[in-house]
Amino acid sequence: MKYIIRGLFETDGCLYFSRIYPGAMHTYPRLEIKTNSRVLVEQLVQILKSQAFVVHSRTSKSDSTVAVYLSGQAMLNKWANEIGFSSQKNKTKHALWKA
Repeated sequence: MKYIIRGLFETDGCLYFSRIYPGAMHTYPRLEIKTNSRVLVEQLVQILKSQAFVVHSRTSKSDSTVAVYLSGQAMLNKWANEIGFSSQKNKTKHALWKA
C-alpha cells in the first residue's frame, strides 16, 4: 500500500513549508495530495489513519478538488520513514528541512 500512496503523492501531491507565526520563516512542514475523487479521499484518509497518521482533509473553494494533508514535524518524519519519497525534488526538500 505504501508504494501506491507514494506514487499518488509523487503525481498529485506536494511537500511544502508554511509559516506558523506572522513574520516567521516558512519551516512548518505539510504534505498534501489533491484529487477530484471523494472516494479516493475517503480511502486515503482511512488507510493513513489505520497507520496512525494524523490526517485532515479540506475542500477547495475555487475548484472541485479535495486535499488530504498531514502537518508537522512528527507527521513528516513518519511519512519519510514509512512511506518515503520517490522524486529527488522531495528527497532534497526533506533533507534541507532536516539540516
